[in-house]
Parts: sequence; C-alpha cells; structure tokens
Amino acid sequence: MFPAHENAFFLIVNTGLFAQPIVSASVLPPRSAVAKDYIQQGNNVIITLINNGSFPQSVKLILSLSGTSNGVKIALNESFIPVAPLVLNARQKRTVTLNQLKVNNGNIALNDLMIQGSDINKYLNSSTLPEGLYTFCVKAIVVNNPTGGILSSQGCTTVSILSYLPPIITNPVNNAVLKPLQPQVITFSWTPSGIVGETRYRFRLVDLTAAQVFNPNDAFINENILPFYQQQNILTISIQMDNSKPKLKEGNRYALQVQAYDPLNKLNFKNNGRSKVIVFT
Repeated sequence: MFPAHENAFFLIVNTGLFAQPIVSASVLPPRSAVAKDYIQQGNNVIITLINNGSFPQSVKLILSLSGTSNGVKIALNESFIPVAPLVLNARQKRTVTLNQLKVNNGNIALNDLMIQGSDINKYLNSSTLPEGLYTFCVKAIVVNNPTGGILSSQGCTTVSILSYLPPIITNPVNNAVLKPLQPQVITFSWTPSGIVGETRYRFRLVDLTAAQVFNPNDAFINENILPFYQQQNILTISIQMDNSKPKLKEGNRYALQVQAYDPLNKLNFKNNGRSKVIVFT
C-alpha cells in the first residue's frame, strides 16, 4: 500500500494536472532538399508544443523524416539525450525552430542518428535528398513524468521535395543566325527555374569555331575547352552582351548553356540544372 499522500499525488497526476503534451509540426517553403534541415538546423521547420497540465514539463524532441516510397529514413534515436530538455511551463504554448532547438540538443553525434536508404557521408556533406513525398514527424517525450511511464505524443506533416526542371533558352533559338549590330547588343534569355530569389544562374558561351569543336555538347563536357564568356550568380533570367563584354566574331558558331543552381544547395534540379545546349551563328 502507498501512504495516503502518495496515493493522492498519483491521483492528481492521472486527472490531467500532469497531461500529455500536444505537439504539431509544419515546414515553411521553400522546402529544403537537405536532410539536416529537418533534423539539426534551419528556421523553416516550426514545432509547436502545448502543455495543458498544471505542472511544468521537461520534454525531448525526437525528429524523423521518412520517404513514402523511396526507403529513405533519417531520425534521431529515442535514446538520444539532449544537453538540456525543453521546458514547458504549466498551460504554456511554445513554438521553436530547429535553430532555436540547437541550444537544447547541442551537437548531435553519429550514434544519435538512425539512417536508412542513404549514405551517412551524404548526410554529413549535406547532399540533397531524392525527389518525392516525405513524412516529417516530431515526437515529444516527457522526461520528468512522475508516474515513471512513457508520456509522449507525436505530430506529423507531409513534405514534398521537388526536382526543378532546368531552364530553357528562349533567345536565341537553336541554329539561329543573328545579325551583327554596331555597337554589339545581344539579349540572351531563358525560362525561370527553382524558386525566385533562391535560384542563381550560370551563363556559359563557347566559341565553337575558335575551339574547333564539332559537337556542341562536347564544349561543356571537356574541361580543357575554355569558355568564350561566362558569368555566374545571375538572379535574373536574361543577360545582355553589349560592348562591355567580349565582342562576338561575325561568321563564327557559338554554343550556349545556362545552368540553374542553389548556392546553399537546398534545392534539387534535374540534369544538375543544366539547360539543353543551343547553337547560333
């Protein structure tokens, strides 16, 4: 038999004064294709916790990301011990991001992670995840439960990770013959790719005649072939070749490719973001 006061405390715990936490999760766009951004870092993951009980709760959060059809799963082990638990005061609603949670979780070690269908080195190097639908879950486990049992709840949300189509060069069209102008003014343009403000473009122009290259695709595969002109970190979907840039030679054939990329490596692009090569004279 428990003493009367211990019995009374046990009844208080089980009448809702020490309640199961409520947890929900959301992922704000743009949704990263990097697994670390769902486990360790970033401000796009929003976790909301509610303590409906009358006592403070100390919780640890177990995060997981699972592909619905590609076999990829990356998660914290439930045995993970944070540097400090997240404290919820009585009747408190609290919202945190992963960057804010870093204070509690500290540096997550490799043995704290469970990884399936992916290489641990890829995870460490922040490589992008395969395209597809994923389920992101947050499990809140109370670590100061006076009953000694496991008191927890889980919130999940669906995340769609896309691979964006590469840009399509719209001007000039393939095999175009351009009229030389004095002064030189040629506008090159392409369709947008990825997310505005996140995507950058790399413009590369090769003089096929000077390089003596027959297959224009070889001009962008062979690293020994130097570009006639290139520019990167372009935010717009056009560039103008005016007199401030190298002068194109009349009668020469040129090959052009535009590549979309994300400098933060959070977006996936099909064909590594490279457009089809076009040729003009």
